Amino acid sequence: MAVNNELLKFINFHKHQLQSVPQPLWEKLYKKLKSQDFNSGELFEIRYDENTKERALHLKDGCSLESGSDIFLIDHSWTTNPENAAGELLNTSGLLKRMEGLFNISYNEDDVEEDDSEKKIKEELINIVVQQASVNAEKAKDALERHNYEVINAIDELTTEEEYTSDVMEGLKDTIASQMPTNLKEKEEKKYTGPTVKQRIDRIVKYIMWKYINVYQYTVLTDGEEENIITWYFLDEVGNAIQHSSDPNVVCIPFIFNNGSENVEYSLFYPIKNISAGEAITRNRLPVELNEQEKKAYLLSYVDNPLEAMPKECDELCENAKEWKNKEVKNDFEIKTPDVIDPIEKPTVEIPKIKIYTDLLSISNYLKCDNIEFVNDVNEAEIIWISGEVEQFKNNQKLSRFPNQLCVTNPLYLKLMLSKVYGNNNDILCESYDMTTEMTEFVGSYLTNAKKIEEEKKNQKENPKIKTIESNNFWILKPIFGNNGNSKPSQWIITDSLQKIIRQHDTKLNMLIERFNNGKKPLLYNGNVKCQLRFYALLNSTMDGLSLYMYDENYIVFLAKEFWSDRLSNVYNKEIHFVKYKKLRETSKAEEAANKNINRIPFIHHTKLEKFIEQHYNCKWNDIKSKIYNNIKAVFSAAMSSPEPLGFSEICLTLPSFFSLFAVDVEIYDDLTPYIVNIEYMPDGEHIINFDRNFLSKVLCRVTNGVLGNVDDTKKAFVQL
Repeated sequence: MAVNNELLKFINFHKHQLQSVPQPLWEKLYKKLKSQDFNSGELFEIRYDENTKERALHLKDGCSLESGSDIFLIDHSWTTNPENAAGELLNTSGLLKRMEGLFNISYNEDDVEEDDSEKKIKEELINIVVQQASVNAEKAKDALERHNYEVINAIDELTTEEEYTSDVMEGLKDTIASQMPTNLKEKEEKKYTGPTVKQRIDRIVKYIMWKYINVYQYTVLTDGEEENIITWYFLDEVGNAIQHSSDPNVVCIPFIFNNGSENVEYSLFYPIKNISAGEAITRNRLPVELNEQEKKAYLLSYVDNPLEAMPKECDELCENAKEWKNKEVKNDFEIKTPDVIDPIEKPTVEIPKIKIYTDLLSISNYLKCDNIEFVNDVNEAEIIWISGEVEQFKNNQKLSRFPNQLCVTNPLYLKLMLSKVYGNNNDILCESYDMTTEMTEFVGSYLTNAKKIEEEKKNQKENPKIKTIESNNFWILKPIFGNNGNSKPSQWIITDSLQKIIRQHDTKLNMLIERFNNGKKPLLYNGNVKCQLRFYALLNSTMDGLSLYMYDENYIVFLAKEFWSDRLSNVYNKEIHFVKYKKLRETSKAEEAANKNINRIPFIHHTKLEKFIEQHYNCKWNDIKSKIYNNIKAVFSAAMSSPEPLGFSEICLTLPSFFSLFAVDVEIYDDLTPYIVNIEYMPDGEHIINFDRNFLSKVLCRVTNGVLGNVDDTKKAFVQL
């Protein structure tokens, strides 16, 4: 009776997970989980397949297994966050070798049994590392094992934070050489000459592990709010040997077992067909929601070099992407433009004070304007200037936010809207794809780029004098969280690994895949500093439609710390490329004079960039700015033209009740082509009010058509598009 009660508790606690397990197997599963009975070895064995060079799980000779007759446990060999995987492989003793075994990776190392003399040599090497790196013996031994007892590499790893110069490292090598045991020098013929530990790890993290990694997710309540937890994991030797098939004979699923004191992660597999003796065990590793074309693209994540291994499939995907890019746009709506002329004039009669309601401290602190009064009741206000939304408002009130402006500020909505209105190959944004609906097209584009890069390398090899285009195939994956689509650079993934990108589909996250720098070289200020421009656009509604203005008096030029044009594969520190998220401060002339390293200055005055471009590129800045303004106008034209949800609601176009301030981030590339990289709702202007104190007053003057503020200053500051 006690067993039955325990079984009932198990079923009730795990009922959602058990929906994926046939009910007749529930009791058997419970007993195996409770006793940790990993009995798969009684029926199965791992065999090495000479054709595929992979280990495969088979039912043993003389055994048979009926559909739904049994269920088996699989242990998890490693649970990790992919962004931390390299560090864990480097710092966890024994993990790298075990995973290389699971991934069928082998190197030509000399497996020589250690005799007493070799053990003594290793002890001496450990002592050298202890002395030179100032660590204990355990850490020294772990580092040496990771680096195949290469002393210099082990010390380099343990002392990287000290940033030794090349001269110091050379001196260190000489010191170590003098301390090296003589009998070790005599064994030079046994010295390991394969890839370094870092090269081995890099190969795994970028390519190999994505063939074997699995993912599950679950929801937990944190402070009353649901939080989605994504867990990446690897199966043990048995689970890893279950091969993929589109016609599988088992189902394999993750299972989190609560044993009363803790949650323990397992995977389960059970037969869904009758399996005969010697038959290979297979599961379907493809997500069930994929269509046939998406399955072809997804399968490339299990291939080391798709262009060589599956040329026919790659050509088909490339052609599909080409057709998608060149697909003709057919819309049943006309393109509208925000070009209503809204004159601005000084009032000829005395105007009563205008009441403003705001929840932004920056507005109440920096908005200095005669004839205004801040109120605490939103119903009393004539202008509602807030960061959020207002559910109800009066016809005579003006709101600082357009309904459904998410079609502009959500990166994914913006991309889909522009593709709908102008086609998939528009030059407004960088090349980008929706992971959920456009994975196939992305894979085709990636492969097209890969072919181009391979051709460039071939031409360069045949004729070294040929100057090739500095192409790259790096992409940024941006998760889209919530309606706003906000995610920080620390949450982004930058990679050139096709396998890694495809497998992000398993997270079920809405995700935008964006071409890094659009595959081009960025324009580098002073030759080595990447920059990003932030413009401010003001959209205002009138009785006749919308008017769009650009704040032409000032814009911000953000600077990145540095840019490695020759080391793009080492892009791990995302802060290098996305510095606008760092806190800005004004830099004094004295600081500029004392510090010539421009990399430490968060931003510069825009005139410096304009002067640099005109001098080094022999062009007029106004020509580039005109392209930028045209792109920005095209965005808001699309929002006016496209119906909801990928466009403004009809109320925006018919009521003079809205205005909104947007920050538009733009990058310029070495061919002087500008692209919009981000649009944010910025009701207070944020950074610009730090050094342009009258900015908000000019915005208010433009919104009220000159009723408030200095009309002459505002006319100079804003240009209508």
